[in-house]
Parts: sequence; structure tokens; C-alpha cells
Amino acid sequence: FKALPPNSPTYSECKVPGRIGTTLPIRNPVTAPPLESGQTRIILTWPNKPNDLDIHVFGFRAGMSPCRVFYGDKCGCPDVCQDVDNTNGGSYGPETVTLQNSVNNAGYTYAIGVHDYRNEDDVFGFSKAKIEVTNGTTSFSETLPIGSLPDYSWWFFGCISITPDNIIAYYPTPAGTIFSGSELSEWIEMVNKFCNFTVMDGPRVAANINMNFPPK
Repeated sequence: FKALPPNSPTYSECKVPGRIGTTLPIRNPVTAPPLESGQTRIILTWPNKPNDLDIHVFGFRAGMSPCRVFYGDKCGCPDVCQDVDNTNGGSYGPETVTLQNSVNNAGYTYAIGVHDYRNEDDVFGFSKAKIEVTNGTTSFSETLPIGSLPDYSWWFFGCISITPDNIIAYYPTPAGTIFSGSELSEWIEMVNKFCNFTVMDGPRVAANINMNFPPK
């Protein structure tokens, strides 16, 4: 994608209903296509450092092997694609993944995590990284609490599921939930614990999925 100059506006805002009793902004990144009917977008923003935070999304569905969307496989799940991989710092705009078709996305539980590609954990913990999920009508968001993190930490935002008519269900975790996302078994543990979904025969599933992290 074409990088924006520092301090450029990266989205417009409007007020929409979010969680009960709150009003949350919707951000439409200029670096991603406009949302269409039946689509949902996962948006990662952070003010500046580190240079390269990454969204990782796993799709879990009963009776199927999990699928994965990330910088190394940008359309690794059916009708889910990464629009933008920002490698130049948060001031250059958001990183986004779009669920492209609510009818086809229904039936999946999507687990969302964030990782610092360069493993600068002393920076990641102070990044003010924020995940927002929006369908253009309803929005949910969480920000990584500020604080030091162990080496090679991942932030687990939680899970979402989508109905055929594009209603979002959000399954949050306690603020600042950290896990070892380089292991699929850790993703399965998070999903089983927080996401109203049970991955059957988790150890066998984890053993049969290659968790590769190709260089950029």
C-alpha cells in the first residue's frame, strides 16, 4: 500500500451505538476499501512505535481445521482477507483485515491477536495498540493497557462471530490478556476459555497445523 505521511488523517469519525451504554467511533481507513453491506472490518491502530505490529486472525468452525489470516497468508480463510499490512509505524495508518461476506463468514468463530513482528516487547507494551471491530453500524474496541511485557508476548483481543445478516457477537477477554501466539495450542486454549466455542481434539488439531512465520 502507499504509505501516508506522518500526522496525516487516516480516518473519519461518526458516532454509532457500540456496547450497551457507550458510544464508540467508527474509523474508515483511507488505505482500505470502503466497507460494503455484509462486511466487517478488524482495524489495528497505534500512535507510532513499534514500526510493525501485526494482526493475526484464526477462524474456527466445527468439524473443520482452523484457518489463518496474517501477513504471510493474506486471504487464508474463506472470504477473509488482510487489506493492509503496515510496516512503517502507527503514524502511517491502520492495519486492517476484512470479513468480506457475512453469509459465508457465519458459522466461524474468529480469534484475533496482535504481535510485534520485530519482538520489541519493551516497546510493544507501551504502544497503545488498539483493535476495533466494525460493520459500519456497530463497533467494539479495546486498547492494550500500558506496561512492560515479557519477551515474545502476544495480545489476545478476543473473538467475534458474525450472523448471516452481519450482526457481530464479541467475546472479550480481561484487559491486556497476553499469550504465546506462536503456538496454535495457545490459540486453542484462549478460544476454549473465552470465546463460547470448544475446539474438539485440540492437541491433534494443533499438531497438524504448521505455524510458519515467513520473513517480510
